[in-house]
Amino acid sequence: MSANVRQIPPGFLSGQQTGLSGIRDAVYLPDRRELQITFKSGRAFAYAEVPQSMYDAFRASPSKGAFFNIAIRGRFQFHELAQPQLPTQH
Repeated sequence: MSANVRQIPPGFLSGQQTGLSGIRDAVYLPDRRELQITFKSGRAFAYAEVPQSMYDAFRASPSKGAFFNIAIRGRFQFHELAQPQLPTQH
């Protein structure tokens, strides 16, 4: 079983979960060159200017977490994505 990674058309985000490493989900937006990674903690980050070739190597890697730590973390500018707001009960 591998972490869930796929190339998604612009504007479409996924919600599927996986069970390996600290990565729950990864989505690549080719028109933005943006890799969005959601961790098991629920926190999600968007990494800017990620080349298609880097995403392809990430997707092919047998260990998404190890690849992320070696090749992505600290090498690309990123920002945290907003968490969806849960409805409040009154």
